[in-house]
Amino acid sequence: MARADKFIKFTEEDLEAKSASVLIGELCKSSREVFEEMQNNFTYDLLYSMENCESPIEQIMALRLHEFRYSRQAHRMEFIDGLDIIEIHKQHPIKTEGKKFYRVDFMIAVYDKVVADGMCFVIECDGHDFHEKTKEQAKKDKLRDRELVTDGYVVMRYTGSEIYGNSRIADEIFQRIKTIMLNRRDRA
Repeated sequence: MARADKFIKFTEEDLEAKSASVLIGELCKSSREVFEEMQNNFTYDLLYSMENCESPIEQIMALRLHEFRYSRQAHRMEFIDGLDIIEIHKQHPIKTEGKKFYRVDFMIAVYDKVVADGMCFVIECDGHDFHEKTKEQAKKDKLRDRELVTDGYVVMRYTGSEIYGNSRIADEIFQRIKTIMLNRRDRA
C-alpha cells in the first residue's frame, strides 16, 4: 500500500466508506507517526487494564470496564448526573468488619457530587469452573456476599456466559450503578 506524503482531509463519507487500515495508510508521514505512537500507547493502556486478572472472563470484563470509563456515557454520567467514577480496582483486597479478608474481582468506587457521598460496588466474574461448581463453594460465595453487603458494598455477580460476547456488559453495569446512586440520592 502506497503511503501518502501529503495531507489528505478525511470526510465523513471517507470514514464510512474506507477501512481503518486504508485511512491510516493515507495519512501524511508526520500524522501517521503520531497516530501510531498513540495507537501503541492505547494498546499498552488496554494491556494494563487486564493486569492481574485471573481468568479470560475477568480480562474481558476489565477491557469492557476500561472502555466504559473513557466513553461518552461515562462523561455524561459525571457531568450531567454528577456521578464520578473514582477508581476501578482489579483483584482488590477488602477487610470486612467480620475480620475476614476477601479479594474481589473488581471494586468500583463512585462519588455522588450532588450529595457529596460515595459508594463502592463489587463486581464478581463467576466462571463455571470455580463458582457454584460445588455446594460448598456456593455457600462460601453467599457468605462472602452477605459480609460485603453488611459492610456497605453493593455486590453484582456475572456469569461467564453473561460476559462472553456481550459488548455492552459494562454499559449494563454502570446503568445499574447509576440507578442505585440516583435512587440513593432521592432518599437523602
